[in-house]
Amino acid sequence: MEPQPQELVAEAFGAAPELLPLLSAIFADFCALGGWPDKVATILRESAQLPQEAAVVDLGCGKGAVSLVLAAELGYRVTGFDLFEPFLEDAASSARAAGVDHLCLFEVADIRNRAEDIDAFDVAIFAAVGAGLYGDYSDCVAALRRWTRPEGYMVISDGFLRQSIPPGAKFPGYGYYECHDEAVRQLTAHGDVMVREILISGEEFAEQSLLDLESIRTAVQGLSETYGQYREQLKQFLASQQAEYAFLNKHTTEAIWLLCRA
Repeated sequence: MEPQPQELVAEAFGAAPELLPLLSAIFADFCALGGWPDKVATILRESAQLPQEAAVVDLGCGKGAVSLVLAAELGYRVTGFDLFEPFLEDAASSARAAGVDHLCLFEVADIRNRAEDIDAFDVAIFAAVGAGLYGDYSDCVAALRRWTRPEGYMVISDGFLRQSIPPGAKFPGYGYYECHDEAVRQLTAHGDVMVREILISGEEFAEQSLLDLESIRTAVQGLSETYGQYREQLKQFLASQQAEYAFLNKHTTEAIWLLCRA
């Protein structure tokens, strides 16, 4: 049975469903929630040929960090979709504060089935959501193609394995991860062109991981004191986050991929 929307939100963050009301507080100090917004802007600025005020869709936009950078730095018109309304409220507030709310629209939507009534965009962004939402890298691109006009662009911020490991050794939620060559083969399986790839260095990812985990640890400690009834779930969530970052640091490399839709 396919997960329901709210179950999907909890699953995406590796949290027990009971922690959904606390997610905003847990990630209060996270602006980007992954996705490397500055690098997404760089790859589009330097390697994509787009019209002025290009129309962009940011799928699984979270707090809108990528959307805001594209609007503020490149002047793009961005529509962001996400399942978690509190994050979208943060995104809208940040857009107003940055003076780009006229370029940004944020809407609650399930991106797994929202594309049927959407006009094709110049760019579809899929940053730090995880191709596993659709199946594998190829399935993810197939979904993004429905949002993207011919000769438009798809930007995927995700990762791949540094070397092959047994399926049983993969961390939950990363079962679709493959080594680099296989990931690229799947990404281009529909005939789209790989325009550019930006790899995140191990040092850069490790540094960001430390900052992320410290922020989560501080938030969890404070929430455990306030919401004692969720202390065990919060403890398990922190342990899961630590294990996830350890897996990613040991076995994976993150990348920003720019594809031109055939």
